[in-house]
Amino acid sequence: MRSVVSRSSQFIVHRPAGFQNYIPAEANLDPRIVRLEPDLLAVSAERIKAALLKELLLPDRYRGKIHLVLRERKAAEQPIAIISTRYRDRWQFQVEIPDRIEEAKLMEGVVQVLLLELVTRDLAPRCPDLPAWLVQGLAAHLLAAASSPFILRPEVRTMREVMPVNPAYEATEFLRTNTPLTFTELSLPSMSYRSEEKQDAQRYSAQLLVSELLELPGGRAGLLTMLRASPQCWNWQTAFFSAFSSRFQRMLDVEKWWSLHLVDLLGRDQRQTWPHEASLLKLDEILLSPVQTRLGINDLPVLTQVPLQEILRQGDPKTQKAMLNQKINQLAVIGLNLSPKCGRLADRYQNILESYLQNRERLAYAPSLKMNPALRNLLVINAAIKQLDALDAERAALRKSNLGSARIAPPSAR
Repeated sequence: MRSVVSRSSQFIVHRPAGFQNYIPAEANLDPRIVRLEPDLLAVSAERIKAALLKELLLPDRYRGKIHLVLRERKAAEQPIAIISTRYRDRWQFQVEIPDRIEEAKLMEGVVQVLLLELVTRDLAPRCPDLPAWLVQGLAAHLLAAASSPFILRPEVRTMREVMPVNPAYEATEFLRTNTPLTFTELSLPSMSYRSEEKQDAQRYSAQLLVSELLELPGGRAGLLTMLRASPQCWNWQTAFFSAFSSRFQRMLDVEKWWSLHLVDLLGRDQRQTWPHEASLLKLDEILLSPVQTRLGINDLPVLTQVPLQEILRQGDPKTQKAMLNQKINQLAVIGLNLSPKCGRLADRYQNILESYLQNRERLAYAPSLKMNPALRNLLVINAAIKQLDALDAERAALRKSNLGSARIAPPSAR
């Protein structure tokens, strides 16, 4: 048996003696099929691990070894088999992989075993069953965002890096003409479709679901909490709702959230969407307003950028109404070009401003109310400011998450 150890020494790739090393006809015809070689598979596994750790903002502190065993492919749908073994001081994993396999399936198998190693590092009592949507979605998310191939092919001698236009583009374009899966459908155990279209719908739906969960405030931390709690929970649902308890209490809550996000995502033309960082900057620009202020009584006025909260506090009603209507229109115009996450924030800012103006109008035509008019207006202003503060905090967290992801470098070799 020939064995190859990867750069970090976590992966050991084995190929049994007498292994037939040839390229069958179907491998040439189907570009999705990759022929695996031990040396290249060891490098590919390290690339996948580096991308996964970068996405989850984790250092490389593995404990369990992962043995990748190449087996001769005997059937078109031959699955990857993962065997986990608990020793006194660590877990160890063996992954049996057909020597010819679809790139996406290989990606899913390596991502799955890496997640299992992650959650069992502290000598977990058992190796949990991870939900298929998480493994499949995370693998597809990494593939879509990659600037160069993860899986190295023996027939390809050179590679070039390309900048991904929009990681969600291919998935959203496919799901615009094919029915996406509901969260309940994605959650069903061992859900396997025979038709290629159904398989693609499942993979793309899982990709968008994981991408949206990662973009939630605290979403990345929530998924990590869910993963680490899985060995102590009866099922993944218990771990999921514990980790995301502040947002979801039951399946129906997730289903409603997912349905709304699908409508939002599939209603946008991804080719016209600005990159996430540019969307944040554009949103920042619109949410600030230029006003003239004097630092002293005898000083000339200085143009200063102030947030919406200051407009609500200090602007007179007529000027305030004109400025806020302008902001509402600007948010509506750029909304379709913003990244999905920023687009949803823009919609919520727009709703707050519209509700605020409506409440002010309603109070102006309700002289019969016993409360002091100035006090009534102050309550409406403070309520809107509180909502804007909460959205600003979400926007700041989104920016911090985006910067943190960009700064994390791939883990160094052991």
